[in-house]
Amino acid sequence: MRLSVVVLFAASLVSAASVFKRHNEHEVPYPSPCKPDDTVCLCVNENYYTEVATCVQSNCSPEDAKAAAEVGIKYCKGVGIDPENPIPKCGIQCVEKAPTGNCYPDDNKCLCKNKDFLESVVWCFKKSCQGEDLKNAKCAGEAYCRAAGVGVSSIFGY
Repeated sequence: MRLSVVVLFAASLVSAASVFKRHNEHEVPYPSPCKPDDTVCLCVNENYYTEVATCVQSNCSPEDAKAAAEVGIKYCKGVGIDPENPIPKCGIQCVEKAPTGNCYPDDNKCLCKNKDFLESVVWCFKKSCQGEDLKNAKCAGEAYCRAAGVGVSSIFGY
């Protein structure tokens, strides 16, 4: 299920790229706390890509949607986010094993406000990831929180 949503999201990024160019922050026609030019945030924002994927499905032929998916995946990878695996393998266990406190595991807003969760994830990223993987883990972690409307760059600032 997630993979199909990711593919549809990726397909939508072609349309999203043109939306970025045509609209400023106040006119962007999709529900997202991400700024229109924050591609990393948009690439991990489930609400955003569900909304855009629905639009693409309704307005594009299957061939165009497929072509858009290929471009969308390249678009996200170009900013360090693999839409199918946003967090590098070295960091997946960091997120899965971090203490969630009173937060549900899929409640990014709550998790991004949970100091114990964030500190555990950051510590684990630093321990488990290196080089480009560490950079991408940090990038994805910050983006997930921005997509939830929570700024955490000071915590991920290493």
